[in-house]
Amino acid sequence: MPITIAPPRSASLLKTGSSIRFPAHYPALDSLRGLAALSVFLGHFLGTCNEDNPLIQAIRKSPIAMLCNASSAVLLFFVLSGFVLALPYINKERPLPLLSFYVKRVSRIYPAFAFSIILALFFQQYLFNAAAMHPFSGWIKSLWTWDIRYSFKEIRKTFGLGIIPFNLRIVNPVFWSLVVEMKMSLLLPFFVLIARKLNAPLNILLLLVLIFKNGINSGTLFGLFYMGILLAKYKDNLLSFIQRFPPLILIGIAVVLYSTRYLFHLESHRGVIILYMVGMGASIFILMLLQPSRIANLFSSKPLHLFGKWSYSFYLLHIPFLLVFCTLFSNNYTLSLIYILACTFIGTTLISAVSYQYIELPFLVLGKRLVEKYKRYDHIRL
Repeated sequence: MPITIAPPRSASLLKTGSSIRFPAHYPALDSLRGLAALSVFLGHFLGTCNEDNPLIQAIRKSPIAMLCNASSAVLLFFVLSGFVLALPYINKERPLPLLSFYVKRVSRIYPAFAFSIILALFFQQYLFNAAAMHPFSGWIKSLWTWDIRYSFKEIRKTFGLGIIPFNLRIVNPVFWSLVVEMKMSLLLPFFVLIARKLNAPLNILLLLVLIFKNGINSGTLFGLFYMGILLAKYKDNLLSFIQRFPPLILIGIAVVLYSTRYLFHLESHRGVIILYMVGMGASIFILMLLQPSRIANLFSSKPLHLFGKWSYSFYLLHIPFLLVFCTLFSNNYTLSLIYILACTFIGTTLISAVSYQYIELPFLVLGKRLVEKYKRYDHIRL
């Protein structure tokens, strides 16, 4: 049954001959990124609690656990990133100027990353109290155990964002995904070039090679990004295919694939098959938001879209806030979980909004100005 529902307010369809071209930017995908960041936060919040807590045990065994699926949410980030970055270039709708692409990626990723390091160091030095962490889980207690006087060299390496190998957990454990993102940003133009030239069978073969060669190495999750690139290349064909199915069937398939680890109680969430089942579930979610539907309208709503814009900073900042509020409310552990959850979410959201407005946006503008000013030197176009 085809999906015939109202088009999203944010998107107008452009007809070219017999094919339908969709807009290059989808607000609903910003919202999806925001919900994924929220899922990571909820997963890390649950991670602060001891496993013997009856409430936490009940949550982990309930469908609510799927909303706290931090590992799957990060994998969704990677697929979505490959899709969004490749979309303007994959079908040669515009040339891919290499230097400009890199300048824009650095101006997008690095400023908020550097700000999050500085804020985390300030919190660790002046607001965090390791002695108050005893009621919490071993995972959260293992963070911020360092003394800045003896760890300064390692902390300094963190600012290199993977140029020099550094301890990924010393400042903020989510930084591992930023290192992966930066590596993939360097290689993505060449993957786009390869995906353009290969036909569908060869693209699928290359995807399988990337999956089984690099799938379990957290530093080289290239298969997930390539999955996003192929999603961009074949989106029209895939959209035509999924329109044959009722929306509820698609949602059900996507949820099962995306939540494989929780639904089947699989211990290893880093196995190749599990990783890419999650990637396929994420791909279905993305495709469903590309087509006109009530779901796309909902995801394009202003509150969700706004939170989606803040989601990058939210993702980077939620761990420092979580650690601080854990120490502040640790004396009354029975009630403190509610306070920690509420205060961490509110505090992180507020500072994320500030970070987006006064750090992310100005540096994005600066990146565009640099690209415009020095475009005469950008001779390599893919």
